[in-house]
Amino acid sequence: MSAPFSQLPSTAKISPSPFNISIAADQQADLKTLIQLSRLAPPTYENSQADRRFGITSDWLKSIREKWINNFDWQAFETRANSFPQFTTQIEGLTVHFVALLSQKPDAIPILTHPVNMCAMVSPPGNISPDTFSATEKQAATRMKQFMDRGRAYAEEHGSRLSTIGHVLASSPLALLAWVGEKYLDWVDKPLPDETVLEMVSLYWFTESFPRAIYPYREFTPFQEKRPLSLEKELYIHKPLGFSFFPEEIIPVPPSWVATTGNLVFSREHVEGGHFAALELPREMKDDLSAFVERVWVK
Repeated sequence: MSAPFSQLPSTAKISPSPFNISIAADQQADLKTLIQLSRLAPPTYENSQADRRFGITSDWLKSIREKWINNFDWQAFETRANSFPQFTTQIEGLTVHFVALLSQKPDAIPILTHPVNMCAMVSPPGNISPDTFSATEKQAATRMKQFMDRGRAYAEEHGSRLSTIGHVLASSPLALLAWVGEKYLDWVDKPLPDETVLEMVSLYWFTESFPRAIYPYREFTPFQEKRPLSLEKELYIHKPLGFSFFPEEIIPVPPSWVATTGNLVFSREHVEGGHFAALELPREMKDDLSAFVERVWVK
């Protein structure tokens, strides 16, 4: 990445410290040892179903485990990640790590991205029936039902037994791969490379992020049981809101429903893409973001 993108603008009010990812060699060796020592579950009817209706298959876990041991190159990922300027700074007593492409242009538009993989249920507007749904809304409703019927058990666990699942997944990288890897299989439109899945899971493991990253489920789940978030008037988004629709999202909310939750000024429907749209279709996400900013930014 060119040097200008790593230089703080003259108007910066803080002085963040430059940062590089550097996982010690002994930590990398420990991970490989733990993977090698981890046992696979014995064959069962459930883990032999190719359609994954009961979860990941033994064949998939065995195959990707071997790749993790013999072919995965963490150092290559680390080098690629470090090609982007990174910093840390203190915010309210917390050390915050962030990646930044910094512009020296005085009229540059500041854009902050924050990754949120949140499954929020948005209620349909008014008293409507399926007869009034568009083709897109019908497909979305079908996928919503599938997820609510068979896909949300993980969220119940995260929201009610955070400590237990946190201990389980912090103790075994193979368990973490099974739990997180399932989502990278089921929540995408087109399959991701195994290398990408292993990069994401390794990042979780080295940073010990999983037990500390699921607390929003504790905050979110009880609230959701009372009433849909979209019906809370104090949560109505008065600022200009943009929305990108991806058909293979786990709960693909139609733009017409999103419009009831805030000041929707931009929406775009895509014909492909899932829950991890920024990972699956980064160019499309960038184009949507640029189009939204061009529409709402007052120069």
